[in-house]
Amino acid sequence: MPFSKIIVLATLSAGSLHGGQWIQQLEPGDFNRDGVVDFVFTTSQEAGFKPVQPRFYLGNKSRKWVESTQALFSGSVPRVFYLSRISVSDFNKDGASDVFAPDNGADAPPYPGGMDYLWISSVDKKLVDQSLTLPQIRKASHGLSVGDINHDGYKDVVVNSFALKDRSYDGHPTDFVYLNNKAGGFLDISGSAIPKRVAWAGGHSASAIGDFNGDGWGDIFLGAIISPTQPYDKTSRVLINNGYGAFEDDLVYDVPPPPVAEPLVVEAKSFDLNNDGYDDLLLSHTTIIGGSSGPGYDKGYIQILISDGKGGFTDETNLRYPQDPNKKGSWWKFIRLADINGDGITDVFLTGQDTKVSGKVLINDGKGYFQDRFTLSKYAESGTTIADITGDGRPEIVCIDEKGKGRIIALVNDIR
Repeated sequence: MPFSKIIVLATLSAGSLHGGQWIQQLEPGDFNRDGVVDFVFTTSQEAGFKPVQPRFYLGNKSRKWVESTQALFSGSVPRVFYLSRISVSDFNKDGASDVFAPDNGADAPPYPGGMDYLWISSVDKKLVDQSLTLPQIRKASHGLSVGDINHDGYKDVVVNSFALKDRSYDGHPTDFVYLNNKAGGFLDISGSAIPKRVAWAGGHSASAIGDFNGDGWGDIFLGAIISPTQPYDKTSRVLINNGYGAFEDDLVYDVPPPPVAEPLVVEAKSFDLNNDGYDDLLLSHTTIIGGSSGPGYDKGYIQILISDGKGGFTDETNLRYPQDPNKKGSWWKFIRLADINGDGITDVFLTGQDTKVSGKVLINDGKGYFQDRFTLSKYAESGTTIADITGDGRPEIVCIDEKGKGRIIALVNDIR
């Protein structure tokens, strides 16, 4: 059976995970520039009403990982509330991983919202909290994407939030577009970058940045929540870059909806599936809470959309990865892209949000057609990711063994 050998990477230190905390995300990086993969994980407690801290585990050449959160930060460790989705990336191009972390705030009434956090690496291999350089606006953040929008080689950020009844976000659009300033900070261009009919449509649940028309500039996908009972944008859209780092009304294209009742896009990833030079889309859908189709978040559906290079997309899911859109079960919080079987082709690892299925491996045949290869069902749901632990160029499945002994473990990749 694949992934049967287990390597224990770390035992969680006291306070890393205790009663009432829910794991939100486990993510690899290299925070101290030593070439060894490190990990950060986020949690929430009491639905996000009680503050928590992110936890960083740094690895060494002996393949031992040690909790190093306080030592890694220059100053006090930030206290956050509900980081359901973070990005680990080298934003300032110094060779070390940084973190962009939108805070949703408490996920229960009165939904106070949260701020965006930014932790940037410094020359002394520390993380510096640069969050105050971002707009200080509380919002209900749900989506996050990273990519190069303005063709300058630096990674920019899009944060997606929902419009709440009693909050105008101080006149700010619900989608926040941040351009990297090349110095460890970001410039908010949301008001001028996105056409008004999209910016004020009520909010989006997810996004992806990709080059959908092959011109080298970053385009933006915005995922919808399609329900007659919800006040959000009911159409997923692609915004084609005008070649100057902005998006115009006549370059906005609607995206085909999935065959799922009252869906919302949970996660979106872009890459060229069919090798034609245009990025395509993988979308993870589930059902909304509070809709007429059921309790919500009770099914998962992966949609595959193929770009025509002109802003249009064709739904080829039934050809490339057929599924039953009405099947109840796990929904997929994260889509992770990597060459899992070592054939030089991008495969997919799905991180589940369900007590029965916490991960799934989808193998690409080289032409953008996928088959299930392995399903993971033992470990913490959102606390599952992929990273190369053994150094053979193929990623292991890395999990927080929440239901076992409180460990971070790796399931060795032996898929060929």
